[in-house]
Order: sequence, then C-alpha cells, then structure tokens
Amino acid sequence: MIVRKHIIFRGRVQGVGFRYHSTYKAENLGLTGWVRNCYDGSVEMEVQGDPDKINDLILYLQAQRFIQIEEMDEKKIPLQEEETAFRDLSLSCEGATISALIASFLTLVDANAAENPKAYLKN
Repeated sequence: MIVRKHIIFRGRVQGVGFRYHSTYKAENLGLTGWVRNCYDGSVEMEVQGDPDKINDLILYLQAQRFIQIEEMDEKKIPLQEEETAFRDLSLSCEGATISALIASFLTLVDANAAENPKAYLKN
C-alpha cells in the first residue's frame, strides 16, 4: 500500500540539516515528495511511499544529533502518481514565496522614499 502524507515539523528543525537528511534518507528508502523551510521556523514535507518506510524516515530524522522535533502535524493527502523523486524545495510555505516577500519589501521602500525622498538620496 502506498500513502502520501503532508507533515509540518516544529521544534529545532531549521539550520540543523533537516532538509538534507530528509532528502538523503527519503531517496535511500525509495520515497517521493518534497521538503521545505517555512517562514515561521517550521519545516513542511509531503512524502509518498510505503507507510513503514515513511515511519523509518521520521525515526531517522528524530535520531539525528542536532534535530529536535517537538511537534508534528500529519495528515493523509491524495497520491501524486507522476512524482518520481524526493526534492528539497526553495524557501516557501503556504503560498508565500521569496518573490512575494521581496515585492512587498520594495513596495514599502518605495512608499517610504515617496514620503521622505531626501533619506534615500546619496550624497
């Protein structure tokens, strides 16, 4: 039986090799899916494969020296039949992207520059 799970990991899960270890072990176990950092400090994962192998992945992650999983939100989701690999995605979560954040920042800078243009002029 093959399942697909969406999992949010919370705890000490960023800056500790979580995505690297996830990708390495998932590939070794023959799982597919993806993992990515979220802006709130959590890590989001979708993983597909044999349920026992998914559990092996989670146990492997929990056993890593610097990773400390304090909380997991897990739910089953529909399979992605066409998926063939496990990937480490760029930093994004729940619809937010780097591009959107940069655009918001630039809009704010432009608004501030319009209110106080001398502050943005080079001498």
